[in-house]
Amino acid sequence: MLSDVTDILRLLREAEAYLVERAVPNARRNAEWLLGHVLGCRSPDLYLSPYRVLDRSERDLFHCMLHRRGEREPLQYILGSTEFMSLPFDMRHGVFIPRPDTELLVEKVEALLPEIPLGSGNENGGGRLAVLDLCCGAGVIGISLAARRRDLECVAVDVDGGAVVLTRDNAARSGVGDRVRCVESNAADFLRGRPGTYHAVVCNPPYVPAAEIDRLLPEVRDHEPRLALDGGLDGLDFYREVVPLLPVVTAPGGIIALEIGDTQGQAVSALVEAAAFAGVAVHKDYRDLDRVITARKP
Repeated sequence: MLSDVTDILRLLREAEAYLVERAVPNARRNAEWLLGHVLGCRSPDLYLSPYRVLDRSERDLFHCMLHRRGEREPLQYILGSTEFMSLPFDMRHGVFIPRPDTELLVEKVEALLPEIPLGSGNENGGGRLAVLDLCCGAGVIGISLAARRRDLECVAVDVDGGAVVLTRDNAARSGVGDRVRCVESNAADFLRGRPGTYHAVVCNPPYVPAAEIDRLLPEVRDHEPRLALDGGLDGLDFYREVVPLLPVVTAPGGIIALEIGDTQGQAVSALVEAAAFAGVAVHKDYRDLDRVITARKP
């Protein structure tokens, strides 16, 4: 039970102990993030006034947020925001939380984009690169690419209407709302509609084998949308359905980039090669695990 401690330093100590008891990872950092949010400052700034006394409303809000985190609700949902590629993104319940590993996907796409012939796509005019972001979630992949490349336009697709609304809001927040078009649709249905051709198709799909979901951390298992996690019996259902459709919407010389589970490199590579893509490469994340597959359409 939390006490009536009111100064920052003792409050952080007590909050850390509270979260440790509940097996929350990185308890001290979580306490700092929550208290910084309540006080409207960065975590390091808390230590500039360690004996500042919180008023009743600040303490009550902090205790409420701390209790939610102790129940293993994800920090990003509690704060209502997250950071990806050094950009701020709003977050809401029901939308998949982006992981740092997915930044590798953005980096690989950005590195390959300059090699794409500009005249090869027809989804967007004006000589801009056309990118399709499938299973967009909060929109972090497409929005990050649009923010880093002003010559790029993106179509962001998700089957969940809440994710589509969040992506639209995040695109506006990042100043790229005029270059990110949001569509609510099942990925395969969208592709079968042959909506144009794209210089790059990117996707972070559901790829967790169904039987493994119940073994995930409570933050993921109990709070994040199963729709964004469940890849079927072996985690490969999405790839089997969608990869064969990608050649139709990928421009000649264009690329595809897919996030994968750390044991799926060989299986997904085989599906991509069977779809007649060339230069198939598996890229490892910063933990030396397979994480991204890229390939090019001849």
